[in-house]
Order: sequence, then C-alpha cells, then structure tokens
Amino acid sequence: MEKYHRLVQNVTHKLDFLGGMSLALMMVIITVNVILRKLNITFGGAAEYVQFLLAMCIGLSVANCAAKKGHIEISMFVDKMSKGKRIFFEIFTNLITLIFLAASSYFLITYGVGYIRAGTVGMISRVPLYPFTWIVSLGFIMYCFVVVDYAIHIIAGKEYVV
Repeated sequence: MEKYHRLVQNVTHKLDFLGGMSLALMMVIITVNVILRKLNITFGGAAEYVQFLLAMCIGLSVANCAAKKGHIEISMFVDKMSKGKRIFFEIFTNLITLIFLAASSYFLITYGVGYIRAGTVGMISRVPLYPFTWIVSLGFIMYCFVVVDYAIHIIAGKEYVV
C-alpha cells in the first residue's frame, strides 16, 4: 500500500511539473506575442499554441491537485456522520468519481483516435490535435490512480498523507 502511494505521489508530482512547464511556456508565448504586436510583427497561431498548452497544463496538473487534496470539498455534512456512514459515503463518492474519470479518459482517447482518422489539425498551426486529447486523458487516468489510492487508505482506516 505504501509503495503504491509513493508511486502515485511521485508520478502525479512529475506530471504536475510538466503542467507547470506548459504554463510557463504559455506565459512566454503571450508575452512575446504582445511585444511583437507593439512592433507590428505577427506571431501566427499564438492563441492556438496557448490553447494547446492550456489543455496540457490542466490535464497534467489535475491529478496532483487531487493527490494533495487541493480540490474543493464540502465536508459539512460528512463530518456529522458516524464513522461507518462516513466511510461508506467516501467510498461511494470515490466510486462515482472513478467511473466518471475512467469514462472521460476513454472518450478522450476515442476522440484522439477520431482526430487521427480524420487528420484533424489546428487551423493555423497545422499541429495534430490528438496528442493533446491524449495528454488530458493521461491526467484523468492518473487521477483515477489517486482516487484508488485514497480509497485504499479509507478502507485500511489510515489517514491519507499528502
């Protein structure tokens, strides 16, 4: 259990780092684009590149945010439940979350395959779209592993340590 927890934490941290790098690259592109516009020079496709990087930033960072318990959680009702009901409720909500994330990942992968078959590329940059859908899917898949890790801790009766 502890090995799995460390592995999940390590991988989500590395994906989050890549998401942060895409955020930094977005800032560079936006800054350069603003400066070039002041000089009447165009940077074709800047908005499109920023959109691709935004998808990467969010997709790669969402699992680490969950692993650090950074998502909004309303525990006002759960805190008032008995321990048994609380465990049942948390496992149930984790199961629903897991189903949603797995389905989302599956459909994102399917969309990526559709993009490959159709040859879908960015309108200006001509960059294929499928890698970005797969990167977001990877983030959701990793989020699934975080949910499983959290559920294991709940079932084992151990505190989830970030």
